Amino acid sequence: MLRKLASCILFLVLAVVGSVYGQVKIGDGTVPGESTTPNPNAVLDLSSMQRGVLFPRVELTAVVNPAPLTEHVAGMMVYNTSTQNDVVPAIYYNDGAKWVFVGAVQGSNVSYDPTTYVITYVDSGGNPQTINLVQAIKGNETKTLLIKESEGRYVFYNEASIDETGNPITGAGVAIDIPASVINQ
Repeated sequence: MLRKLASCILFLVLAVVGSVYGQVKIGDGTVPGESTTPNPNAVLDLSSMQRGVLFPRVELTAVVNPAPLTEHVAGMMVYNTSTQNDVVPAIYYNDGAKWVFVGAVQGSNVSYDPTTYVITYVDSGGNPQTINLVQAIKGNETKTLLIKESEGRYVFYNEASIDETGNPITGAGVAIDIPASVINQ
């Protein structure tokens, strides 16, 4: 009986000690001269020169929605397989409040519609953004007008000398007399 009790106590002590020390090193033997001891700063130490890590593949629905998790968990990392709302197929990590797109190629979530001239992308905060090139150009263009008066003579109107309908404001233009300029120079 005493022997059984001692065996049980020894088993419990080993189980507790074994569960406290939980570092693991997994390797495929392709790294020459590498130690089998895990890095002391890592819980899991993976080692290979020929293989990668395969993240769990899930279908995210939006960066603010924790699904398929029940809640946001900071540090969680997954590969999203769906394209919907503001997520695209890529690796995402969770910052505790939302899913964050990860990738060396940020441009992979950029698209351009040549029919509407609209660029769409997901920013670093996971928010969908659009740039309408027609509106951007119209908002920054300047209007000028050059009216031929006679042979070699023109009147130039800049944006400030053109009314809202696109017509020149009388007396606001600058006269350009090319023959006189050539003779005087």
